[in-house]
Amino acid sequence: MFYEFRLFNSKGCFQVREYGSEADAMKRFDSAVEFTSRGRQALADADMLGVAGDCLATEIQVVQRNEWMTSLVEIANWKAAA
Repeated sequence: MFYEFRLFNSKGCFQVREYGSEADAMKRFDSAVEFTSRGRQALADADMLGVAGDCLATEIQVVQRNEWMTSLVEIANWKAAA
């Protein structure tokens, strides 16, 4: 099994990384959620979220997949507040 860490913004998926273990993927997920949440809040506080918001993720996801990509299971998902 493989674990894909995916970042999306309003324009679509902009980063995919593959990990060999769920623990590694979830460590990256937790770190990205924390960083993105703080960044989005800082931009919102500066009234710049609409201008610069696309540089940060609006959704972060970890999925488990097999090597043939015939099975996908969502492990974790975070979405930014609307």
